[in-house]
Amino acid sequence: MRRLGLLHPIVLNTRFELIAGARRLTAAQKLGWKEIPCRVLDTLDDAVAALQTERDENTCREPWALDELVEVGRRIEKLEKPNSDRRKKAGRGTEPSGKFPDGSTGDTRDKVGSALGMSGKTYEKGKKVSEAAEKEPEKYGDLPALANSESIDAAYKELKRRQKQSTSPPPPPVPPLVIHTPDAPAPATSRADDLRALADALLVLAAFDEQLQRFRHLKELAADHPIGAQSGLYGAPGAAFSPGTT
Repeated sequence: MRRLGLLHPIVLNTRFELIAGARRLTAAQKLGWKEIPCRVLDTLDDAVAALQTERDENTCREPWALDELVEVGRRIEKLEKPNSDRRKKAGRGTEPSGKFPDGSTGDTRDKVGSALGMSGKTYEKGKKVSEAAEKEPEKYGDLPALANSESIDAAYKELKRRQKQSTSPPPPPVPPLVIHTPDAPAPATSRADDLRALADALLVLAAFDEQLQRFRHLKELAADHPIGAQSGLYGAPGAAFSPGTT
């Protein structure tokens, strides 16, 4: 059987679950190889030491993406589960806290981070970003790419910002703009009354104009016929005519 000639074999736990080497395993499968060397580790410390050695010696490997980091970290954490279960039975502290994931200790977190080439705190941040993207991809699905292109810390800060924004109460609704205008005073008279008063005024003016025209006509006649004016033909002798006299 042909064997894969690599400096570092793939890493398995005692349940033969792949801890590291997914790319190497995929390459061997594509080549049709039936057997490849592997390293089986049964403790957390062994897994950490193996991955640290591989990381330190392999300077040409493409950096892990966030989902790869978290997946490897989860598999390494499984190696600590038997010890965690024993501590729980013995009544020793593995209580969750704000700093550590449920069911784990700070020591486990820091060892996993060390195996992955980062601090335990950074690993914990990356794990939370990855879990948020898995649970709510519509909200946080772009954050793993941000972690890969910038940093895990930048993606974690953006995660916290969005989570805070989603839990903040919405701003109060803006009340509609209302413009108050004073009511127009009610008219003292109706339009019909105004029209009737105008008609009456026009009639009075028409009658006055008719009388004025008549006065002017009689005055002209008196000037043309002084004898008739003296005899009272155009009114009483010597009487002065004024508008309104019939």
